[in-house]
Amino acid sequence: MNGNATVLAHFDPNNRLEENFQQMLKCLEQVFDIVVLVTTCNLAEADVLQFKKVILIKRPNIGYDFYSYRVGLNYLEEHVEAGNILLVNSSFVVLDSVIFTRMLRSMLTIAMKHDVVSITESRQFNWHLQSYLILLSKKVLQSVWLKAFFANIQPLNSKLETILSYELGLSSVLLSNDVKALVLFKPTLRQRTLAEISWMRKIARKEGGLTFKPFRHRHEVNWTHFCAKEIAQQFGFIKTEVLRTNPHEISIDFISEIGDPNNLKDINVLLDNSRSHYSAGTNGLTTMTYNKSTITAGRIISFGLARTKGVKVAVVIHLFYYDLLGEICSYLNGIVEPYDLYVTTPFEGDIHKIINSTSDTAQSVTVLLTENRGRDIAPFISLFRTGLLDSYLAVLKLHSKKSKYSSQGADWRKQLLSRVVGNSLIIRRTLQLFEQGDIGVVGPHQFYLSHDSFWGANYENVKHLLTLTGHYESSSEPKLGFIAGSMFWFTPKALAYLKDIPEEGLVFQPENGMQDGTLAHAFERIFCSIAMDAGYKVTSVSLSGQDFSEIDTQHNRIPVL
Repeated sequence: MNGNATVLAHFDPNNRLEENFQQMLKCLEQVFDIVVLVTTCNLAEADVLQFKKVILIKRPNIGYDFYSYRVGLNYLEEHVEAGNILLVNSSFVVLDSVIFTRMLRSMLTIAMKHDVVSITESRQFNWHLQSYLILLSKKVLQSVWLKAFFANIQPLNSKLETILSYELGLSSVLLSNDVKALVLFKPTLRQRTLAEISWMRKIARKEGGLTFKPFRHRHEVNWTHFCAKEIAQQFGFIKTEVLRTNPHEISIDFISEIGDPNNLKDINVLLDNSRSHYSAGTNGLTTMTYNKSTITAGRIISFGLARTKGVKVAVVIHLFYYDLLGEICSYLNGIVEPYDLYVTTPFEGDIHKIINSTSDTAQSVTVLLTENRGRDIAPFISLFRTGLLDSYLAVLKLHSKKSKYSSQGADWRKQLLSRVVGNSLIIRRTLQLFEQGDIGVVGPHQFYLSHDSFWGANYENVKHLLTLTGHYESSSEPKLGFIAGSMFWFTPKALAYLKDIPEEGLVFQPENGMQDGTLAHAFERIFCSIAMDAGYKVTSVSLSGQDFSEIDTQHNRIPVL
């Protein structure tokens, strides 16, 4: 198989091929010999059967479009003698299919004289070709330096970081190798002047005062927004974010004049289906919107099949410090029976490393991308409330604790790990306790704290949380008893009250280094209480199932708090 090809990076928040996107595929099939559709959605082969030239590749939803470009280019290099290759993503909608298809043919014709053809350029941050629709010639694609550029693409932590490293990085490597690039959209002097004035006014409103910033940044116009009408007239498409969130508040009345009626109908359906999933930031970038109360997992990436028959154990790790994963995994080697691993992290760039490091030992690996709020507690609450943990006999909760405010933090972490998962004997005795049926939580004996001095600034928050579960009277006085450090084993039924707390009671503060008094600190102090009040015992391996409430724990202390 050979010919001109397209690598199409696809994402849809509702896991579907919208009708307008299917129209784009039809246009691409008219012009290109192969269309490699790289999707991060859960599509089936049946979804693309109507397309004769489309090759479907599914991958985890990490790495944004450039990682999809890498995957698609790798496929073409291995299976196809490709000529020119168009890199395109699903960030725009087709208004007029005839104009759009004509533009695609024109790009291929121009590629006979130019190494790279792009629709628009930008001077934001630095000059670069915008990568939502860019054609690379066979000559450039066969170069060692471009192959090296795409081979080095890895998932990064944010959309902005991806733009800076890869969209700007691609243009930088093209410039350094004297590549002949042509940008198709060339605004007239009048269009440029009007767009720059509109852009400067927006910057000035944001600054709220008289500064030189609008003038200094006047050339950083995003043409896909401020000249959306002219681009639509010339090329037949418009960026979806202009219609969906319109972050620069431009007039979009023109689309009814340019757009084909059938396309406009499909576009309105697409917008209705996706609008609630996106928001525009102050920098003009449109990003996915997630629930802002709990730390709801933005994305879930899995390796292997979780919750299969016979797997009774799960391990949950909140991994803020990736450099501690190796240490934690060395302790997990003591779990001699199959277990499913769940990892929460705020860093997308760590996801592929996490899976690579753990997939050989865990039965399955599920990584949940979360916001950096609520430390290890908020991601755990979010995961627990999904119900993903409900089927397990026992779950081990761990996190990459460093306690940077104390030089004893590393020692405390190692003590916690050694006492909950230090060796296969501790683990076997722990699981035997849960098999009794009346054990809710098992944790380190000496780190169970009940002295009133450990309330800290959390008494009122604890009382409020317990009341919110609906299982406590507001007049009742809570008793203190918790496992400091929040590393322990539990059976999911014992913490079921956590699911009864309404969403409005789960507003975790952004991280600012507070050592006490946050909602996370309050949650740390209710796990054992709700397990006991649900009729389960809270114990340690050394107690052999005797409840902590039956012994004196008033003198227990910890290295750091």
